Amino acid sequence: MLQIEHYELLTPEGAKGEFGTFTSDYRTWPYRQYGNRVGFYRVLEILDELAVPVTAAIGAGAIEAHPEIVTEIVSRRYEIAVHGLTANRMITSRMTEDEERAHIQHSRDALRTTFGASPRGWLSAHTSHVRASARSRLVYTMDWANDEKPYRPLDAGGLIALPAPSGWDDVQTLWLRKLSADRFPRLVSDAIDALARASAMSARAVAIGIHPWVFEAAHCIRYLRETLAVAGRVYS
Repeated sequence: MLQIEHYELLTPEGAKGEFGTFTSDYRTWPYRQYGNRVGFYRVLEILDELAVPVTAAIGAGAIEAHPEIVTEIVSRRYEIAVHGLTANRMITSRMTEDEERAHIQHSRDALRTTFGASPRGWLSAHTSHVRASARSRLVYTMDWANDEKPYRPLDAGGLIALPAPSGWDDVQTLWLRKLSADRFPRLVSDAIDALARASAMSARAVAIGIHPWVFEAAHCIRYLRETLAVAGRVYS
């Protein structure tokens, strides 16, 4: 799951999330810029080489800030999922359901206009109410990591949850929990081995979260290749 986000240098007053206050964060902004301007293309090279299935979760802000990224994604015919507005403007528990639905619909409409088709999936930059996603005419959400199997959340109007556990997400694992990059391929390999055995009874979901601003670094990129090579054997 390739996650493309725009990080605003100047952010709305009061914006806050797990990365800090978002107030003119001059240390985080260059990482994000480097990821979209340089790291994204390093990641594409590996994705092209290994030919693993890709869903591109794209924030509406990234479309305007980086139209060249849109061109690359269109040419590869990736599955497209809605990924909010920007990395600084997240859905939060302070929002009403109507406010959440407006946020989702704005994000969805931006992708539909750009890519010429309505995206079916939603990945928030934060947790969201499933009702808001379902009422925005989406089919699946990847926000909920409370299972290993696809399932239908209660009161979700038929929406399907495709779990994307944070343990296989580079931001959560490498950036926030400070796991060394060389351990990531083994982590994913162990997970795939265990879930492959469990899938004899019922289907399991394995979604690997990739942010170009994390795995793009020269000392990390080799471990992305190793990780995806492990995942690729599942689809071969």
